Amino acid sequence: MEQQDYINKILTSGEVLLSLVNDVLDFSKIEAGKMGIEEVLFSPRLIVEHAINMSALKAKEKKLTLTVDISPTLPTMLLGDPLRIQQILVNLVSNAVKFTERGGVCVRLYADIDSRRFSLRSDVIDTGIGIAKTFSDQLFQSFQQADDSITREFGGTGLGLAISRQLCELMGGKIWVNSTVGQGSTFSFTVPLSVPTNKLTHDENGIVEGHTAPNLSQYHILLVEDNIINQKVILGYLGDTGIQVDVAENGEEAIRMVNNKDYNLVFMDIQMPVMDGLTATRKIRKLSHSKYSYLPIVAMTAHVSQEAKKQSASAGMNAHLDKPIKKADLYKILQKHLNVKEPHGASQVASLELGNEADAHPDLLSNLSAIDTLDVYEAVKNLGGKKDLYIDLVTAFHKKYQDVCLEKRSRDEFFSTLHSLKSNSAYIGAFTLSSYCLALENELHNEVVHSKIFPLLVGTFRELLDQLGVVLIPYASFIAANVKHVVFSEAELLKKLEEIIPFLKNSDFLVESHFSVLRQMVRGTKYAFDIEHVISDVQNVEFEDAEVKVSQLILALQGD
Repeated sequence: MEQQDYINKILTSGEVLLSLVNDVLDFSKIEAGKMGIEEVLFSPRLIVEHAINMSALKAKEKKLTLTVDISPTLPTMLLGDPLRIQQILVNLVSNAVKFTERGGVCVRLYADIDSRRFSLRSDVIDTGIGIAKTFSDQLFQSFQQADDSITREFGGTGLGLAISRQLCELMGGKIWVNSTVGQGSTFSFTVPLSVPTNKLTHDENGIVEGHTAPNLSQYHILLVEDNIINQKVILGYLGDTGIQVDVAENGEEAIRMVNNKDYNLVFMDIQMPVMDGLTATRKIRKLSHSKYSYLPIVAMTAHVSQEAKKQSASAGMNAHLDKPIKKADLYKILQKHLNVKEPHGASQVASLELGNEADAHPDLLSNLSAIDTLDVYEAVKNLGGKKDLYIDLVTAFHKKYQDVCLEKRSRDEFFSTLHSLKSNSAYIGAFTLSSYCLALENELHNEVVHSKIFPLLVGTFRELLDQLGVVLIPYASFIAANVKHVVFSEAELLKKLEEIIPFLKNSDFLVESHFSVLRQMVRGTKYAFDIEHVISDVQNVEFEDAEVKVSQLILALQGD
């Protein structure tokens, strides 16, 4: 218990320190006029969900309700800066949860009809302690809270609302509060946005894939970063590009790795133990082979001053990537220095404008959504918005089970099929079927089998497969055309699986850098679901389960 208490204190202190550093960095950027505002396509509903999810655990601990009210008249897609709007929402929702002991928090999102141009308005309503009128005006000033007792009791830097105000103003909006002591507060903000007019950018399923990831599967880069959180963020962004990534934790390691392998680009952190990034870059530039003179090296640092950028350039670095790193900036840097001309997926957009064949992508999702027992939206959301991956999994599901007759399986075969069907059906959004599998699995495990569930399961299973067949067959050529022509090799898959076992044994999140390649290797094969199960285990920090699954798959491949 004492050790757990120490760990909790360390974790809490770390979170507070990280929050403080992020607030100070953002505040410094804004004050220095270095905070840029983007205009990209985004789903307002998804950013609200993220803001709610960030505070869900704390709200659960306090037994508070968290609700979202999004106007049905609000466009499903908007053009603006989702990261900054989300930042404001996260700030307001976390504050609301912090200062509320009973009741709950509600986030409302709707169009502001009083504005001359379209504006997004949000109200974050809580039933918390409230704020006296005398303190309301100073809330949005830097390092200010309602009074000193608030800081003592609840903590905080007093920067969050000041940053929210500045972000609103940067986007041409405003923020304000209405509050009554003892009854709660309503923090509101508006930001002017644009409504996309091009129907091709509108996704009726409300699913946003974010910035289009370039196809970088032919490249190999080195990431030099000692901070595990930064490693995970960058590897997460790079996962969709298919690029191969090696990781070094300091400059000394980086020099050794660059000497032993040809890389197309190096991302180099500046401040690291053992050897810093500037020193490492100077040493790489002095290596004997001429290729080291032309190797793109990109600095990564939270220091945004011109002096810091000059130091990077004088050390031999080609570009500068500011922390916290944004996905769009990362992709731009990669495309520029790897000379990538067309982003992955760009040709698909072009064909949407020219012909009907690629219209199958949204039409296929729409037709799948028409199947009563499939929740396509929830399934795609669970897959991180990857619609292509969802279509792959639905196709693989149909291929895997179309000839399976559950009634004719032996007890052991049936139990094994039931276990895999439970999770596989959940992956494609067949949650009712998955729940039948779970219920029947529990009954079999307890040796108390009722006849009601089995016919329901078999009927739902058969009906789903029949409906999938009807929907998928007309799109077979489209699906095949969108699958990269990679010759599947069991030997290559076996080699890659053996390569990731040490990462799983050490509970090392760097294993995630291999997932994109694994998904490509098994796309359209019977192993697609096996790999998704492994990825899911790692994402849920179940490394032992993932290791068991990979070991079993290795044995199966060796047997084959």
